[in-house]
Amino acid sequence: MKPIFSITVIVLVMSYSWLATAAEFGVYNPHSVKLNGVASIELNLLGIKDSEFKLIRVDNGRQVPYQIISKNGKKLLLTVLELKGLAGVKIQLRSGNGRQKALLKNSSTKESLIMDTPLYLLALNKQQGFTMNALTDKQGGKIPRITQAELIFSAGGEQQKYNGHLPKPEKLYYQSKSKVSGNFIYSGGLEAQLELSWPFEFGTVRDVVTFNGINRLIRHNVTLKYNKIMVQGEYRLALPHFSSSQGEGTVFPQQERYPEKTFNTPGYEFAYNPEKKYGIGLIAPPDQPLRNFFWEFLGKSEAVSFDKCRFSLFTKQLRYTNLPGTFNFSFALMAGGTPAEAADYAVAATDFREFKTISLMSSKNIVQSIKFSRLPLVGEQTVGTLNLFRGMNLGALKLAINNIAVKLHKTNSTFNWRPQHAGNNRVVVTLGKNRFFYNIQVKTLAKLTKLRLAKLVNKPNQVALATVTLINNAPVDKTFKLVSTVVSAIDNSEIVNSQTVTVSNLDSRKITIPWNSGSDKKGFTFAVKLFYNDKLVDSINEYGSVTAFVPDAGQYSVANPGWFKTPGQEKVFIKKLRNNYFGFFEFYAWTPCPMTGLSPKTEQWEPHTESQVAYRATISKSFVKKFIKLAHKNGIAVFAWMNGEVALPTGLTFPDTFRYSQTGQPLLYSGRIWDGKRFAIGYTSALYNADKAYLWGKAMAKSIDMFGWDGCRFDWAFTPSVVGDPMRAKKSDWYNSRGVSSRKLYPAPDAAGAKALKAFRKGVAETHPEFIYGTNSGKFSAEMARALPKYKKESSTDSWIWFEYLLGYYHKRMATWQKWSKVLTKDSQLARPNGAQIGLGRQRPYSAGATSAKLIPYLILYSGLHWIGPTDRNKSLGENWKIWRYAMRYSKYFYGKNFKLMPVQERLATIAVTASPRLFWQQWIFEKKDKNGRSLLVNMVNLPQGDYISERHELPQPQKNIVLTFNKRSNEKVKRVVMLNAMPEPHTVVLKATTAGNRISVAIPVIKWGTSILIETKE
Repeated sequence: MKPIFSITVIVLVMSYSWLATAAEFGVYNPHSVKLNGVASIELNLLGIKDSEFKLIRVDNGRQVPYQIISKNGKKLLLTVLELKGLAGVKIQLRSGNGRQKALLKNSSTKESLIMDTPLYLLALNKQQGFTMNALTDKQGGKIPRITQAELIFSAGGEQQKYNGHLPKPEKLYYQSKSKVSGNFIYSGGLEAQLELSWPFEFGTVRDVVTFNGINRLIRHNVTLKYNKIMVQGEYRLALPHFSSSQGEGTVFPQQERYPEKTFNTPGYEFAYNPEKKYGIGLIAPPDQPLRNFFWEFLGKSEAVSFDKCRFSLFTKQLRYTNLPGTFNFSFALMAGGTPAEAADYAVAATDFREFKTISLMSSKNIVQSIKFSRLPLVGEQTVGTLNLFRGMNLGALKLAINNIAVKLHKTNSTFNWRPQHAGNNRVVVTLGKNRFFYNIQVKTLAKLTKLRLAKLVNKPNQVALATVTLINNAPVDKTFKLVSTVVSAIDNSEIVNSQTVTVSNLDSRKITIPWNSGSDKKGFTFAVKLFYNDKLVDSINEYGSVTAFVPDAGQYSVANPGWFKTPGQEKVFIKKLRNNYFGFFEFYAWTPCPMTGLSPKTEQWEPHTESQVAYRATISKSFVKKFIKLAHKNGIAVFAWMNGEVALPTGLTFPDTFRYSQTGQPLLYSGRIWDGKRFAIGYTSALYNADKAYLWGKAMAKSIDMFGWDGCRFDWAFTPSVVGDPMRAKKSDWYNSRGVSSRKLYPAPDAAGAKALKAFRKGVAETHPEFIYGTNSGKFSAEMARALPKYKKESSTDSWIWFEYLLGYYHKRMATWQKWSKVLTKDSQLARPNGAQIGLGRQRPYSAGATSAKLIPYLILYSGLHWIGPTDRNKSLGENWKIWRYAMRYSKYFYGKNFKLMPVQERLATIAVTASPRLFWQQWIFEKKDKNGRSLLVNMVNLPQGDYISERHELPQPQKNIVLTFNKRSNEKVKRVVMLNAMPEPHTVVLKATTAGNRISVAIPVIKWGTSILIETKE
């Protein structure tokens, strides 16, 4: 995404004598950042008649349009300046005739309100809440159909009891279904403001919509007042037949299509069809309570029978605000244009360039205040750079922050200053009789930025690399010392690099830091400290892992060839994996045949897998090789999806590979006809024969040679009794091509499955011993352990397992936080002792910022499992990415196979916690024993008031005054007690332990969401 700059654009007003000289005002660009957009400026007319003046641009002498408006009882001149490039704009107010040609026109019928500008023609439907239903780009084309363009607000309370299904969706209140009144606050040939207002069940909505005749931005300033619990606000655009079924349309700035994505704000999303030459989009400015974008954009190229384009821009969560509540937010719609225009508008209009009102009160009394993005901390040494105008009398310069004076010292036109107070960001500057405005750039002596590990996950004992950028803010060359440290476990610290670096004055330098990864240490902190004259100037951290077994390290994602197949996507996807601290991912349903297509002979192929019921895709060999190579370069492992099925062409060519029903019909799992060609996949009988499974493993080894896979996830089971029958037969029998029953072929399914799986793994390991086997567990439960003990052990030995069956936490047996965590920890402990790492995703994407979205990652992590899921939502889901960073940093504790769940009675006899009943900890006490002592990990989550897992939980109140009591054994001594925290970044807090006999008491600071307490003892 193109960077979104938060810059200060200052309106400079120069003093004047009204009769002697022309008044001048304009826009000044202190940061020299490219400006593209519109500046709206209002001037108090002070009784001057319209006919007595006109506005002229100083640089080209052209007349500037304006209109006269009334606001708050004052008569104001409104002008809109178009900004392009680096130059500011200076305007002279001269006497003369100021009548202008109208650039903006509006007309009204019973059904519609029409806004007409030189750039676009827009229609608002009066009968549907003044929502937009037609848009024509006068430089492009008409959008064929707009089915939705409106504000939507949602409300709903917390689920109080089990209702047998997913939580009820919140109630939606649509602008188009409301009784909306529309009135112009003002309207003229240059700009118009339309006020829309409507009541709804819980309050009122007011949306002030601003149109102008110079550019395409339509600004919305929304005020919501409510007296019941609300969920969120949304502005939604739905545009069928926009993306084009042939696939030429796309979404900018990502230049991607399906699947749906969400992105952070501020930013923009712009849909454009180059064939039809029309576009539309939304801008989310900074400093607004907006959460994220959602979009989906698909058509025939995504193998669907319809064409769809939809945008949604969501506000932050409203459910946690006080009642009655008032909520304000702003955004802009781009009415047409091109991707280049959209990018310019997004940079220039992120804050819409809303300039302060300038009052021309008299010829010598002009007052203005400006905002800074950040003031220095108290006592922080800074450098302030002044941009001077008209020969400022420096002796008369006064600077005040919150009316407290700040000392300025002149040194060669640079002012070194130390603030005496830092409160808010408002600064007023006075110079003699006039007021001038400048920008101060706050800087430290030097700064470290952009620390990046070359690989997120390193293998042990390899040469590793990191890079960091060092910025020297001093006006002279400086020599610094950089010390790099790797900290693993709690405080195992090792200096891995130390170097001296000289950086030129006011310059920056990218520095490479080589280091040795060393032993298998799991998660670590890579810390770089910057020293000048032996004093610490700055420091920066990044997080990674060193492990020989990648599933130890991070979370797991899936790339689906329905969308992950186009060159260029791999860079975006790998970047998202890194940003979310995902250590590995799977390329799903990629092969032309799960049995015979692991090493495709052609450069391109179409997968014949279970996913053809949803999409059709063409994959190239070069694309697969390229993204795996890029993943490895970034220290991310790639798993190949495999399946115990056979593609229809294979089964027809080799009938012995199919399984059959009792009537002799092949058992097909799924199928679809695309363009007259049948794509189908069926169950195979070859999976359970050890000799054939061994050859399958050798085929996988050849696929590794071709592509470089690090592992696989076998989306099936090797046990012949685990049968999925699409005919829903009561018996699990199946038959081979000769009509022999599976029960006769494999009378001992447990032994057969374990033998076949072992043979498959052997076939791969003979040439690729580091290859990691993964599987999807149908049900890794105590019942399965009793029925299939041999297969359970083999499938969980040093493997990766997906507990897909535990996604259904809305089922009755897992419908509460407590029940779900009990099942998670219980079943995970059946696999972890054998070295397996377990993953679990969730089916329902709860709203960003919601309590459930924050708590579910803690439950998965604290139960000892990894997250399996998308990375697209990234940081827009609140701070979940920080939890995955935390999981990687302390993976030794959360994912260590030696940490075993204590039996429930022993848990409660060993640990007691004095706290609110909503602090949940009883399920998550893990113990690791060794010859020197033991470690106990007590995980804690602050639950909301409701137990049933729901979208609409109330915000949990922070827990305070917590005391943990540990009953130690008579020969034990407590070495230390530490708290492992995720926010604001992974860190430990050493807690003070008080001993009274065999009882150890520890006071725990406040817990907002979740934390872990590690107790280490020695004999």
